[in-house]
Amino acid sequence: MAEKNNLNETTKDIKREDKKKEGRKRKTLSEQVKELREELQNKEQMLNELKEKYLRVLADYDNFRKRMEKEVEEIREYGGEHVLKQILPILDDLERALNSDDEGTNFRKGIELIYKKFVKILKDLGVEQIESLGREFDPYLHHALMVKESKDHPDNTVIEEFEKGYKFKNRVLRHAKVIVSKQ
Repeated sequence: MAEKNNLNETTKDIKREDKKKEGRKRKTLSEQVKELREELQNKEQMLNELKEKYLRVLADYDNFRKRMEKEVEEIREYGGEHVLKQILPILDDLERALNSDDEGTNFRKGIELIYKKFVKILKDLGVEQIESLGREFDPYLHHALMVKESKDHPDNTVIEEFEKGYKFKNRVLRHAKVIVSKQ
Protein backbone atom coordinates (compact mmCIF):
# COMPACT_ATOMS: atom_id res chain seq x y z
CA MET A 1 0.00 0.00 0.00
CA ALA A 2 2.82 2.23 0.65
CA GLU A 3 3.78 1.76 -2.92
CA LYS A 4 0.26 2.55 -3.96
CA ASN A 5 0.31 5.72 -1.86
CA ASN A 6 3.64 6.67 -3.32
CA LEU A 7 2.28 6.05 -6.77
CA ASN A 8 -0.79 8.18 -6.03
CA GLU A 9 1.40 10.88 -4.57
CA THR A 10 3.66 10.76 -7.60
CA THR A 11 0.66 10.88 -9.92
CA LYS A 12 -0.74 13.83 -7.98
CA ASP A 13 2.64 15.54 -8.15
CA ILE A 14 2.82 14.96 -11.90
CA LYS A 15 -0.72 16.33 -12.32
CA ARG A 16 0.18 19.37 -10.24
CA GLU A 17 3.31 19.90 -12.31
CA ASP A 18 1.28 19.51 -15.52
CA LYS A 19 -1.22 22.09 -14.27
CA LYS A 20 1.63 24.45 -13.39
CA LYS A 21 3.17 23.90 -16.84
CA GLU A 22 -0.17 24.53 -18.52
CA GLY A 23 -0.57 27.72 -16.50
CA ARG A 24 2.89 28.78 -17.56
CA LYS A 25 2.11 27.86 -21.19
CA ARG A 26 -1.14 29.80 -20.99
CA LYS A 27 0.68 32.83 -19.65
CA THR A 28 3.33 32.54 -22.29
CA LEU A 29 0.71 32.00 -24.97
CA SER A 30 -1.25 35.03 -23.80
CA GLU A 31 1.98 36.97 -23.60
CA GLN A 32 2.90 35.74 -27.08
CA VAL A 33 -0.52 36.76 -28.40
CA LYS A 34 -0.10 40.17 -26.78
CA GLU A 35 3.38 40.55 -28.31
CA LEU A 36 2.12 39.43 -31.72
CA ARG A 37 -0.75 41.92 -31.54
CA GLU A 38 1.67 44.72 -30.67
CA GLU A 39 3.98 43.65 -33.48
CA LEU A 40 1.03 43.53 -35.88
CA GLN A 41 -0.02 47.04 -34.83
CA ASN A 42 3.55 48.28 -35.36
CA LYS A 43 3.68 46.66 -38.80
CA GLU A 44 0.29 48.16 -39.74
CA GLN A 45 1.48 51.59 -38.61
CA MET A 46 4.67 51.21 -40.67
CA LEU A 47 2.60 50.08 -43.64
CA ASN A 48 0.33 53.12 -43.32
CA GLU A 49 3.35 55.45 -43.11
CA LEU A 50 4.88 53.83 -46.19
CA LYS A 51 1.57 54.15 -48.04
CA GLU A 52 1.45 57.87 -47.17
CA LYS A 53 5.03 58.35 -48.35
CA TYR A 54 4.27 56.46 -51.55
CA LEU A 55 1.17 58.57 -52.23
CA ARG A 56 3.15 61.80 -51.61
CA VAL A 57 5.93 60.68 -53.94
CA LEU A 58 3.36 59.67 -56.54
CA ALA A 59 1.64 63.09 -56.27
CA ASP A 60 5.02 64.86 -56.49
CA TYR A 61 5.91 62.86 -59.57
CA ASP A 62 2.54 63.64 -61.16
CA ASN A 63 3.00 67.37 -60.46
CA PHE A 64 6.55 67.21 -61.85
CA ARG A 65 5.33 65.43 -64.99
CA LYS A 66 2.58 68.01 -65.56
CA ARG A 67 5.02 70.89 -64.97
CA MET A 68 7.50 69.38 -67.45
CA GLU A 69 4.76 68.85 -70.05
CA LYS A 70 3.75 72.50 -69.66
CA GLU A 71 7.36 73.68 -69.98
CA VAL A 72 7.93 71.53 -73.06
CA GLU A 73 4.73 72.92 -74.60
CA GLU A 74 5.87 76.48 -73.85
CA ILE A 75 9.26 75.76 -75.41
CA ARG A 76 7.54 74.46 -78.52
CA GLU A 77 5.19 77.43 -78.61
CA TYR A 78 7.63 80.22 -77.77
CA GLY A 79 10.99 78.62 -78.54
CA GLY A 80 11.84 81.08 -81.31
CA GLU A 81 11.18 84.14 -79.16
CA HIS A 82 14.88 84.73 -78.44
CA VAL A 83 15.80 84.58 -82.13
CA LEU A 84 12.95 86.87 -83.09
CA LYS A 85 14.10 89.47 -80.55
CA GLN A 86 17.49 89.49 -82.21
CA ILE A 87 15.98 89.84 -85.69
CA LEU A 88 13.79 92.88 -84.87
CA PRO A 89 16.67 95.39 -85.17
CA ILE A 90 17.14 94.23 -88.77
CA LEU A 91 13.49 95.07 -89.42
CA ASP A 92 14.08 98.50 -87.86
CA ASP A 93 17.07 99.05 -90.16
CA LEU A 94 15.04 98.09 -93.21
CA GLU A 95 12.34 100.59 -92.20
CA ARG A 96 14.98 103.32 -91.78
CA ALA A 97 16.35 102.50 -95.23
CA LEU A 98 12.85 102.83 -96.67
CA ASN A 99 12.43 106.23 -95.00
CA SER A 100 15.61 107.55 -96.63
CA ASP A 101 15.55 110.03 -99.51
CA ASP A 102 16.33 107.55 -102.31
CA GLU A 103 12.80 107.24 -103.68
CA GLY A 104 12.31 105.59 -107.07
CA THR A 105 15.71 103.89 -107.27
CA ASN A 106 16.20 100.23 -107.93
CA PHE A 107 18.03 99.95 -104.62
CA ARG A 108 14.97 101.23 -102.78
CA LYS A 109 12.70 98.84 -104.69
CA GLY A 110 14.96 95.97 -103.64
CA ILE A 111 14.82 97.08 -100.01
CA GLU A 112 11.00 97.31 -100.26
CA LEU A 113 10.80 93.73 -101.58
CA ILE A 114 13.08 92.45 -98.83
CA TYR A 115 11.09 94.36 -96.21
CA LYS A 116 7.74 92.98 -97.45
CA LYS A 117 9.04 89.41 -97.46
CA PHE A 118 10.54 89.86 -94.03
CA VAL A 119 7.29 91.27 -92.60
CA LYS A 120 5.28 88.42 -94.18
CA ILE A 121 7.59 85.78 -92.70
CA LEU A 122 7.35 87.37 -89.26
CA LYS A 123 3.56 87.54 -89.55
CA ASP A 124 3.42 83.87 -90.57
CA LEU A 125 5.48 83.04 -87.49
CA GLY A 126 2.99 84.87 -85.26
CA VAL A 127 4.78 88.22 -84.83
CA GLU A 128 2.46 91.24 -84.85
CA GLN A 129 3.21 94.93 -84.59
CA ILE A 130 1.78 96.71 -81.55
CA GLU A 131 -0.39 99.60 -82.68
CA SER A 132 0.58 102.59 -80.56
CA LEU A 133 -0.03 105.99 -82.17
CA GLY A 134 -3.26 107.57 -80.97
CA ARG A 135 -3.92 104.73 -78.52
CA GLU A 136 -4.11 104.98 -74.75
CA PHE A 137 -0.80 104.29 -73.02
CA ASP A 138 -0.64 100.69 -71.79
CA PRO A 139 2.39 99.83 -69.61
CA TYR A 140 2.12 96.19 -70.68
CA LEU A 141 2.63 97.17 -74.32
CA HIS A 142 4.47 100.50 -74.21
CA HIS A 143 7.62 101.87 -72.68
CA ALA A 144 7.21 105.61 -72.07
CA LEU A 145 10.40 107.50 -72.81
CA MET A 146 8.88 110.93 -72.18
CA VAL A 147 5.70 112.72 -71.24
CA LYS A 148 4.83 115.82 -73.28
CA GLU A 149 2.20 118.40 -72.61
CA SER A 150 -0.32 118.48 -75.43
CA LYS A 151 -3.66 120.21 -75.77
CA ASP A 152 -4.36 118.46 -79.09
CA HIS A 153 -4.46 114.96 -77.58
CA PRO A 154 -6.31 113.45 -74.63
CA ASP A 155 -4.36 112.75 -71.48
CA ASN A 156 -2.32 109.52 -71.39
CA THR A 157 -2.35 109.02 -75.18
CA VAL A 158 0.62 107.88 -77.26
CA ILE A 159 1.53 110.83 -79.50
CA GLU A 160 4.88 109.68 -80.89
CA GLU A 161 6.63 106.36 -81.42
CA PHE A 162 10.43 106.08 -81.30
CA GLU A 163 10.61 102.34 -81.78
CA LYS A 164 7.84 99.96 -82.79
CA GLY A 165 6.77 97.24 -80.42
CA TYR A 166 5.95 93.66 -81.37
CA LYS A 167 4.01 90.74 -79.94
CA PHE A 168 4.72 87.09 -80.52
CA LYS A 169 1.64 84.89 -80.09
CA ASN A 170 0.09 87.31 -77.58
CA ARG A 171 3.35 87.75 -75.64
CA VAL A 172 5.15 91.06 -75.82
CA LEU A 173 8.33 90.49 -77.75
CA ARG A 174 9.45 94.10 -77.52
CA HIS A 175 7.67 97.06 -75.92
CA ALA A 176 6.97 100.07 -78.13
CA LYS A 177 9.09 103.05 -77.06
CA VAL A 178 6.75 106.02 -77.05
CA ILE A 179 6.03 109.58 -75.94
CA VAL A 180 2.83 110.02 -73.96
CA SER A 181 0.64 113.14 -73.81
CA LYS A 182 -0.20 115.06 -70.68
CA GLN A 183 -2.64 117.92 -70.34
